[in-house]
Amino acid sequence: MICQTVAETIGEMIDNKFAELIEENKIIKDDMQIYKDEVSEKLLGYEQKLDNMEQYSQRKNIRVFGIHENEKEDTFKVFTDFSKNILKVNLVEDDITRCRRVGEMPKTKQRPILIKFKTPKKRLNVLKEKKKLRGTKIAICEDLTKKRVQKLMDAENKYGIKHTYLCCISNGVKMYEGNMKDKPLEARNN
Repeated sequence: MICQTVAETIGEMIDNKFAELIEENKIIKDDMQIYKDEVSEKLLGYEQKLDNMEQYSQRKNIRVFGIHENEKEDTFKVFTDFSKNILKVNLVEDDITRCRRVGEMPKTKQRPILIKFKTPKKRLNVLKEKKKLRGTKIAICEDLTKKRVQKLMDAENKYGIKHTYLCCISNGVKMYEGNMKDKPLEARNN
């Protein structure tokens, strides 16, 4: 009888201790989830700030796709000749900080040319004339961050390239998804 009472008392103590531990564990898990959510939110904010800073650093850049590549070419001369003859934009060496091919040498495609202008104004002059390339296999676009390129590709895959519209802005891309009638007036006129 005494043994049974002692066993019951010890059993109750163990049950109470387990209940306390379970409650403490639940409180700790809840606190950890709150901290995890806060850290995730801050991380997303930092990632967005980093993407914005990266895009800002690329605000003077453009990429040109589809220009034939030759071995040992002078990329600066290739681009300035293209700009002068096709786009009718005269550029001199002082207008451009850097001009080079980027990416690995593919077997079938041409590598894009990355051009960094000294001023955003010169870059905008070239971007304004890209409409002259319609119907060709050459394309000019802003130099976007990987994250923004991925967003653009996702929108193109979801809605089709004809229903994904871009409005060039000074530091990145603003996407319009939907039909032409859904686009703001200023985007329709560009």
